[in-house]
Amino acid sequence: MLQSKHILIGITGGIAAYKICSLIRDFKKSGADVKVICSPNALNFVTKLTLQNLSQNEVYEGEFTPQNWKPEHISLSDWADIMLIAPATANTIGKIAQGIADNLLTSVACAFPKKMIIAPAMNVNMWQNESVQANIAKLVARGIECLPPEEGFLACGYSGKGRLCSLEKIYNAVDEALNYSEKLKGQKVVITAGGTIEDIDPVRYISNYSSGKMGLALAKSAQNMGADVVLITTKDFEAPFKIVKVKSAIDMQNAIKKNMKMPIILLWLLRLQIIG
Repeated sequence: MLQSKHILIGITGGIAAYKICSLIRDFKKSGADVKVICSPNALNFVTKLTLQNLSQNEVYEGEFTPQNWKPEHISLSDWADIMLIAPATANTIGKIAQGIADNLLTSVACAFPKKMIIAPAMNVNMWQNESVQANIAKLVARGIECLPPEEGFLACGYSGKGRLCSLEKIYNAVDEALNYSEKLKGQKVVITAGGTIEDIDPVRYISNYSSGKMGLALAKSAQNMGADVVLITTKDFEAPFKIVKVKSAIDMQNAIKKNMKMPIILLWLLRLQIIG
């Protein structure tokens, strides 16, 4: 299923870095071409020679040591079909969330326009830190898939949620993403979500309890399948696709008519809207 796919793996400075060696071998056995980028501290946990032998490619670490005229953070981004960062430390997660590009790995992540998956691994208290969770939420809102850490005994001696999720889960997520992204490629998808608000007078209105979350989830899924997505909603969402904010059923109807001018349209009405 991964034959001839280009997988770019970013390894950061966490103890779980050694586990990625087995993952690289599994990708290679499936026919994928794998390249590895290491953050400045990643090579404290796994050797460059090991990664080179397993990937059968050069391992990239320096931002200003290109082998040809092409800037590496751009050429690697162009080469890859998907980018996986595992393990993803709190430091690297924070940099990517804030758009900081101070090493080759974060520069590639900043320039990467395709599917990206992160698999965090860290101390349980670091994982539960509000800033870390806020950064994770930012990345997810941008369309980056996060594979949450699992519960268990951690290398630091703590026990709790923070250990890298299973390699099987990471492999399956990459496999699904690479083979999932072609299903709706070239299609235009319009989705409506959330209960409309119908004014009775300046202080009262009629509505329903629809949260719009199902519509948002379907919109993200459609985008992951390669569709050009428009979400017409009454709710305030952040998402990596076009969102049209409306209030009433008439507003929603007009927005639907406007976006149905697209050449190909798949329309999912997820909630019963109030007609007025």
